[in-house]
Amino acid sequence: MLELEFKKCKADHCIYAKWNDQDMIFVALYVDDLVLTSNNDELLKSTKEALSSRFDMTDLGHLVVKKAPRPASVYQ
Repeated sequence: MLELEFKKCKADHCIYAKWNDQDMIFVALYVDDLVLTSNNDELLKSTKEALSSRFDMTDLGHLVVKKAPRPASVYQ
């Protein structure tokens, strides 16, 4: 992550961030899983490409939070 110019979050060492004046991207790591979020689709795409060139990855698509009458659930 540091090679891709991400900065490690001081409060949580599993969170990495990269930003400029207009755009930002965050990567959350958990064991062998990644969750990426960004306000810029091109930045998200280029980061996925950079990571997949270094690691064997499977993109599971968008993470969805569905609001229901019961407590919220997260699925892919």
